[in-house]
Amino acid sequence: ATLEAVSVVFHVSVTTVWRDMRKRLPLINPEQYK
Repeated sequence: ATLEAVSVVFHVSVTTVWRDMRKRLPLINPEQYK
């Protein structure tokens, strides 16, 4: 795979994980995310 393809896949996976974290964080600590 080219470096560009790898970076795209990496970015997508990081974005997915980040989105998942953003969904869970308010459940863990709702006071901080009002």
